[in-house]
Amino acid sequence: MRPKKKTKFDHEVIEKAWDHFRNFLDSCAEEGNEEGDIDELHEITKNLEDTSLGCDANVCDTIQLGSTREELLPILVSMAHYHLANNIISQTVDQENDTAQDKAILKHLQASLHHFPHNCSTWSVGANYARMQQSASLSTICQWFKNAATCASALRTQTLDLLEGKNDVDEESVKEWLELLILNGMTGTEYVGSDVKEEISEEEEEDDEQDNEESLEEGFFSSSSVEATSRFMGAMIQSTLGNHDDALCALQHFDLTHRIHPNVWECKVNDKQQKDLDGPTFFRGEVLPKKLYDKMCQVFAPDAAYWKESDYAHRGYYSYFFDIDEPSNLIEDVIVNHLLPLAKGKCKNPSDKIIGAEWWPHTRPIQANLGHNLHFDTDESILEQEGVVSHPLLSSVLYLTSGYGSTAGSTVILNQSPDSKEEAKECWSCKPGENSFMVFDGNLLHGVLPCPGQLDTRPSHPKEITWGDTQRDPDSVPHRLTFMVGFWTRRVPDKMKGRKVYGPCGMLPQRECTEWVKQIYDYPKLVERSKTMEETQVPKISPAWQHISAKEDIDLLEIPQALDHRFFVKGVPECFHESLFEKDIES
Repeated sequence: MRPKKKTKFDHEVIEKAWDHFRNFLDSCAEEGNEEGDIDELHEITKNLEDTSLGCDANVCDTIQLGSTREELLPILVSMAHYHLANNIISQTVDQENDTAQDKAILKHLQASLHHFPHNCSTWSVGANYARMQQSASLSTICQWFKNAATCASALRTQTLDLLEGKNDVDEESVKEWLELLILNGMTGTEYVGSDVKEEISEEEEEDDEQDNEESLEEGFFSSSSVEATSRFMGAMIQSTLGNHDDALCALQHFDLTHRIHPNVWECKVNDKQQKDLDGPTFFRGEVLPKKLYDKMCQVFAPDAAYWKESDYAHRGYYSYFFDIDEPSNLIEDVIVNHLLPLAKGKCKNPSDKIIGAEWWPHTRPIQANLGHNLHFDTDESILEQEGVVSHPLLSSVLYLTSGYGSTAGSTVILNQSPDSKEEAKECWSCKPGENSFMVFDGNLLHGVLPCPGQLDTRPSHPKEITWGDTQRDPDSVPHRLTFMVGFWTRRVPDKMKGRKVYGPCGMLPQRECTEWVKQIYDYPKLVERSKTMEETQVPKISPAWQHISAKEDIDLLEIPQALDHRFFVKGVPECFHESLFEKDIES
């Protein structure tokens, strides 16, 4: 890639542009100002936008980085537009959709790729934003993530070659541009000092210690976080689409041993289903009478007060607990009079007495969400206080709304407990159905696969998208709305050292100052139980896991923790038991 040389830039213009970018980076490092001073970026785009820096190359061309600062100017302008787009995106996360903001984001994404078509950060953030806004098909988004991963890998390799003197780059100022602009800023590659390297080396085998000592002195460059994120996201979405070979190609860049089997993603049930008394039970149809069902959907609607008042989008795991007694509000009525009678049928021991219920809802927009990580339902407090793994007798899901029906993410339950010594050979897959209920043993590993949404064909390149035409009204975006209940044989709060409103097995907020709590005390009472539901067994699928391995002779990528839903893991079943004792893991 070489820029169009229509304009020559003197030393002063180049220095001024770089000073603005360095000022921006310095401002990002200031406490409380992670987004940085974007005025510095606007100065770059204003001064260099009309200088015909656009490239003749496209993303499919071989990357050829320049060896002078003037040749790298298109990349500087591209990164300025990338950061401006990212800044607007960060501001829109908790706001209602704004067509003007969407157009501004698109403008900067397009400009970024115009100046440097290989900008991996732009491809990655553009793909994720299109996924969240549902403004491109999943197949298109996969291609954008693939572009990001391919470019990130090539850019990292070529930049390191330049920095290590394999090509002619003599000026220290050019090396500064290469490291800060491309290596750190664009590919997310960081220099790891020798002190960190030494800590890592302590875990190496003894016979490797001598070889390691020579490499500790200078440190090393990490793998590309942008490449890792893009390949991992691509694998997740390709699995959702059923493109399992493509997903495997991406996963082989990580140190993994297992992935959820393609049969599970595609819900290929066993041909001969026998009566499964130990498996989950599914109650299809009108589990709740219409009046109660409508009230539940109203209280937990996507735009309801509950989500805003509880700060659901930013808060970690929290739930509520109450003693099984005479119901005093909507939630207690639904659980005690309508769900508990169904759940009791799954009790294996007649002496088991359910005395308390823990509940929490989840809402996920179809397509925009990545499902829910595989996990065990546990008593979070006793686990943290005593290191003891305790679980409810039964876990359950009340499906309130399911978005596009069968395209909403399935709940998967694996025949695997915290004490399992072998990987699960089979699992059960439950497709959501409105006003339906599923109950299963409370010690089983479970989670939710991503929701693909409606599979359609939309533009393949950001410049072809008109966001105002494809943007959906927030109220029209279907959600997968579920209401979880854990049925306990003991009163969980009794062993908690401190119980708070927004925490595991918490208390209800005060009714006087919380709108959603007021709403659950105003509900239809004395409603008879529904008699129109159908009890069925949840389909069983095998195998549950597929063994995979990494490619040989490549630098493996780090799994992005924020995206790790444990659908792709290393070391089954041990990794799931170990995850119980990791900090800051969402249940």
